[in-house]
Amino acid sequence: MDDATPSYVLAFDTANEVIAIGLGRLDAAARSIELVASVEVEARRASNTQLVPRIDELCARAGVAREKIACVCVGRGPGSFTGVRIALATAKGIASALEVGLVGVSSLDAVAWGAWKAAERGELLVVADAMRREVYPVEYRLDDSGAARLTADRVIKAEAFAEELGATGSSDRSMADDGDAGDSRHGGNAGDPSRRGRPWSALPPEADVHPDRLITGDGLRKYAEFFESAGALLPEALWTPTGAGLLLALQAAWQAGECDPFDAALHDPAFALPVYTRLSDAEENERVRLARIDDGLAGKRGSRHVTMNDTAIANARANGEGIAYKPLDARHVAEVAALEAAVMGTDAWNEALVADELGRADRVWWAAYAADPKMPLSAEAPLVGYAGGWVVDGDLQILKVGVDPAWRRHGIARVLLARVADDARNLGARTSSLEVRTGNAGAQALYAALGYEALGRRPRYYSDGEDALIMQGPLPTITLAAVPNGESIVDESRRGASCAALGCESDGTAVCRPLILAIESSCDETAAAVIDGG
Repeated sequence: MDDATPSYVLAFDTANEVIAIGLGRLDAAARSIELVASVEVEARRASNTQLVPRIDELCARAGVAREKIACVCVGRGPGSFTGVRIALATAKGIASALEVGLVGVSSLDAVAWGAWKAAERGELLVVADAMRREVYPVEYRLDDSGAARLTADRVIKAEAFAEELGATGSSDRSMADDGDAGDSRHGGNAGDPSRRGRPWSALPPEADVHPDRLITGDGLRKYAEFFESAGALLPEALWTPTGAGLLLALQAAWQAGECDPFDAALHDPAFALPVYTRLSDAEENERVRLARIDDGLAGKRGSRHVTMNDTAIANARANGEGIAYKPLDARHVAEVAALEAAVMGTDAWNEALVADELGRADRVWWAAYAADPKMPLSAEAPLVGYAGGWVVDGDLQILKVGVDPAWRRHGIARVLLARVADDARNLGARTSSLEVRTGNAGAQALYAALGYEALGRRPRYYSDGEDALIMQGPLPTITLAAVPNGESIVDESRRGASCAALGCESDGTAVCRPLILAIESSCDETAAAVIDGG
């Protein structure tokens, strides 16, 4: 590889209160990454202002120009929702500007690899802070060959997880409320009133204690007392991701054939997704309100409790084809049941079954409505489609997908499935499965186009005796229109007019300047746009 060829990877993470940045040299032949420079710095709540200057400083110190970067690697969580968004939004902007690939790695894997680089070996438990008195726990095995993940991402009350480990605490202090009133709906038996807030008792003789277990993660800053009897706590310097850990996690994925830092097409920045393991507070509260038709708390501009998520839902607009998408609410349950009866026949759910789904922590339902793109969506807008799923053991089981026959061929089912999958991904889903009638060739073609594959049959699954085809695949993902109201993203006549207005000489293929990359990630949505500076 000659000196002019981009051959470096830039990696960074802001999933917690530490900014971790690593710069590595890529060796395509060996699929290895040589650490060139790294830095970890406490940023507290200033990651959004410190990240880019710290990146520039590290690259300048290492003498690596932007043009030499062949790939961007980002820690995609789990961690602080805002921190994860800052890293993802910044990474997408940098990768898009440099026209290179963006590879996401687990922030927790980066912690484990950091411990491995520090010569730690044995069973490792990473316990990351998830706020709400909860933690993200993942187990690893560290040996001379590397760090092997043993368990999937999840979120659970810190006390409940310590009890799972058979741990005991030396203090009867109560866990501080770190910003979330009330108990989360996640985390096994953590909501048991008999357990909540009680002091730790002596360790029962049958408890499964591992004196050789290593424990790390920033959750120890709050909950060290609950885990100190479950293993040896590593030094605080190893509790958070490191630049070296990020690069080692990327190297492991590369050597396993899961990524290729040089393949920008394979790693389109648009498809890099965060790992949350649950919905945000605003989304969870929204689901509760929608399940009980409570308009009093959502969407009122004068309310001090209103969130960006509230206003996004309340002010949703239709796209250029006259279709708006929102989480399903109880007000439209009767319409779903009516459409069910029309398209599902004897297998249709009634109103009670549909209503029972709403508000459940492990269910996700979305709906499509016909509306005027120029006006906010009204409560009277007719329902034209719906989809729902159940997240269990890391799999999104598609329960229902229905579209009004008069509104088919508009891509409604694809978008609904993508919306359901996006929420399911935040709840920890990694795969998706469903049943479809063996005679429904159209639906099977849709699912095949989304990556589902047939695994087998369920004989006489439907009420009329027809078999069901079992299909499984990745979580559906689609690229939604980047321009509202269905306008073309690339309009040649407009581009020409814009260039003329700027006084640019263009043959229709050159990109005019100035262009502005704008990123916003402070609330419940992340948005990015390239703006014509003229």
